[in-house]
Parts: sequence; C-alpha cells; structure tokens
Amino acid sequence: MNIILLLIEIIISFIFLLIFYKKYKQNGLYLYGIITFILALLTSVKNIEIIGMDIPLGIVLITTLYAVSNILVQKNGVKATNKLISYLLITCAITIPIVILYSSIIPSDYTSIINNSYSQMFIDKLRIVLATTFVSFLSLWLNSIMYYQLKRDKNNLLISNLLSLIIIYFIDASLFGILSFIFVIPISRIFITIAIIYTMKLIVGLVGIIVAYIARDIKDK
Repeated sequence: MNIILLLIEIIISFIFLLIFYKKYKQNGLYLYGIITFILALLTSVKNIEIIGMDIPLGIVLITTLYAVSNILVQKNGVKATNKLISYLLITCAITIPIVILYSSIIPSDYTSIINNSYSQMFIDKLRIVLATTFVSFLSLWLNSIMYYQLKRDKNNLLISNLLSLIIIYFIDASLFGILSFIFVIPISRIFITIAIIYTMKLIVGLVGIIVAYIARDIKDK
C-alpha cells in the first residue's frame, strides 16, 4: 500500500511542477522548489516502512527538486540552480528555527499527549532534518554542475539525465544514510537503508526525466 501511495505522490508532485512551470515559467520552478522543500522538511520526521526498513517520508518530495534543477540548467544554466539553492537556504534558515521554537514552547495541559508528541517529533528527528537539508544542498549543487557539463559534452538530454541521476543519487543516498543513521542502527541496516533510498530516488528520477522532456517544449516567454 505504501508503494502505491508513494507512486501517487510522485505523479501529483510532478504534475504540480509542470503546472507551476507552465503558468509562472522560471519563477514557478522557484515557487515549487520552496513549497516542496518546506513540505519535505516537515514530512522527513515521519517514517514509512519499506521492505521492513524505516525510511523518512520526505525523501520522495526532496528528490523532485533535482528535476527542477535540471530544467533550470537546461533552460538558463548553472546560475539558475544556484539561485534556487539560495532561495532554499533562506527558506531553511526561517523554517527550521521557527519549528524548533514551536517545539520547545511549553504546551497547554489540554490534549497534552498530542501536544507533547508534536513537540518531540521534530526534536527527536532533528538529525534527519539537518541531514536532509545539508545533503540536498550539496547534491543539488553537484547535480547542476555535472548535468550542465554532461549536457554540453554529450548534447543529449536522456544521457545527461541518466548519468547525472545515477551518480548524484548514489552520493545523495549514501551521505544521507550515513549522516542520519550512523551510531543509531547497525552498519548492515544502514547499507540496506541506503540501497532502498537509492532505489526510491532512481524511480523518482526516471519519472523526472519524462518531466524534463515535457518541460523542454514549454516556452519560457
């Protein structure tokens, strides 16, 4: 059931990406990126079970940002992705401190169990949230450089997308798995978690290639 729901989430996310881009062009991609990044941070505190392993839910949403980055690069170059990253940095600088502040405020006694659960949920998963943030920024930056270089050398959208996602997603999944779970779960389980995350990202990335082809035919003006 989780797999089906995730597939629906992927489809809905990319549909909205294309709607934002078609309606608002480059600014629409930035707006989609900011909204998606906030949702990814908030949903990263919830785990889902995939093949018996707990995986942060926000992984699917954050991965759609690579499609945003590739569209920006193919249309406007690496500087456009750097601009996206700067917007996300500002978003992160505002969102995380506010959520931590809200989580630290002493709740009312009314429905105290719910309030305490909310307060602890983000604090307990802060390591995952920070790992999501750091790895996303680093991977988006690396992806934009690699994608641009491949696009210039190969001049082939499919090859550029495939090679960049295979390499960057492996780096992304490995760093995220290590930073999030080292000293928390056994090493063997970390490797399995990385493999699952990598597979999930590849699935999202393959759909993202289709989206990149569709976006190529959308005029910027």
